[in-house]
Amino acid sequence: MRTAHSNARVFLVGLLMAMPIIACPAEREPVCVGCPTILIDAQNFSAEERQLLRAGVADAIGFFRAHGVELKQTIQLTKRYADHGDPLPHIGAYSLQRNRIRLLGLEQSLNRDRNYRLFGLPIDEALYQTVVVHEIAHAIADQNFAIPNPSLVAQEYLAYVAQLSTMPSPLRERVLGGFDLAPYDSIDEMSPVYYQLAPTCFGVKAYRHFLGLPDQTAFIHGLLSGRFRPPGSEME
Repeated sequence: MRTAHSNARVFLVGLLMAMPIIACPAEREPVCVGCPTILIDAQNFSAEERQLLRAGVADAIGFFRAHGVELKQTIQLTKRYADHGDPLPHIGAYSLQRNRIRLLGLEQSLNRDRNYRLFGLPIDEALYQTVVVHEIAHAIADQNFAIPNPSLVAQEYLAYVAQLSTMPSPLRERVLGGFDLAPYDSIDEMSPVYYQLAPTCFGVKAYRHFLGLPDQTAFIHGLLSGRFRPPGSEME
């Protein structure tokens, strides 16, 4: 839960890509330079994890900035802890109400379940970084939706497109090579039921649809404004 005063040390990742990361002393309130920012909990993430988090944050911000979309409010990125009874199947989760992203640590993600796969691949550092991109993308998109209840399809389309677009090319080729799936022909084919049944398949089809768009920026803004409404929007 967010609090007005925190004694946790944080790293500030500014929207300006050249801005250095600032470590704040534990006894001080974080000073937000170039707000808004992503506040990374430095006390509970390891140095290796923080490096992956910072890279994922930069990737997500860079992707949306290239399409004229910016982070508008400060987001906290904190660590979550899971045991064998953890009901949350994902590594990360974003809460719009709390302006907070909660992520498993890298070591937990690597060891949580030997059968767990992301895009059909075992979790490693590179894939973990793309999860960060996915969750930051949710935060940026949610802050820019002009409609009160954006559809699940619109939210996940943007998050997966950002995640796959910013993957290193060799990793993206491995991911896409594992899916014999055609792109969506149009927004009318994008189903919330299909997403819920096969989320990564949805993500691959969405990304391939995005690649074929004549104006990717216009489509992103169309989803954010509500001008483009996928099926199921009225029911959500």
